[in-house]
Amino acid sequence: MLPYFLGQAEPPVDLPDYITLGGEDEAASYAMLAARWWFGEPRAVAWLKTPLKRE
Repeated sequence: MLPYFLGQAEPPVDLPDYITLGGEDEAASYAMLAARWWFGEPRAVAWLKTPLKRE
């Protein structure tokens, strides 16, 4: 899902007929369905770009 939200990949035009849990088709489906919420919140995509701090 990250490549779609970060502009590194183009999401498919149509939802897949079947979804494989953990598969690329699941990520694409989620990206298509949730994009309006992620891009509707100005800080959300910036938060995705923030590296995790490992302790």
